[in-house]
Amino acid sequence: MAFINGYLALCSAVGLGFVTEASARGYTRQPIAFPVPEYGVSMNSKPWNFAFPKVGTIAGRAVYDAPSGGNLLLVLPFAEPRTTPADGPTDAGNVGDITLIFGGLGGLPDGAAFNLSFDSGAVVGSVYDLTDTVSVGAQVSGGGYEPVTNSSPMSAGVELVLNRGVLAAHAPFVN
Repeated sequence: MAFINGYLALCSAVGLGFVTEASARGYTRQPIAFPVPEYGVSMNSKPWNFAFPKVGTIAGRAVYDAPSGGNLLLVLPFAEPRTTPADGPTDAGNVGDITLIFGGLGGLPDGAAFNLSFDSGAVVGSVYDLTDTVSVGAQVSGGGYEPVTNSSPMSAGVELVLNRGVLAAHAPFVN
């Protein structure tokens, strides 16, 4: 069962509950999926590859529920903004490179039976990202510094509901 079936976006600016999505020739959101969390933890089950669009500064990523437009579900900031590389993919990762950690689900072995909601802009947990390292860190033997891996606050874009293991934008009540 998929906890999130969505689309990963690159962002030039991020904040609690909002982003400015990158814009460049050749840029498109990438499909991404996360399985039902166990003890509050869910790792991406699809790789992604933002091939070669040169988008400038990247401050983080976001998860939307549509390939364009749609609802902003999650904001996934980087520890530090980074610049698009001169060569190689702008941003790419493998299965298991992004870990979402939902504090409110931490005591549950399987979040599938859990129902809750998150307000827009609320911090819902943290994101641990193996593809995002920064050069500031502890000095290691032999000189140099060991990179620090990103663990940043993750926030809700729109109001979210978790209903029996599926995270989605809250649908307004219609009478």
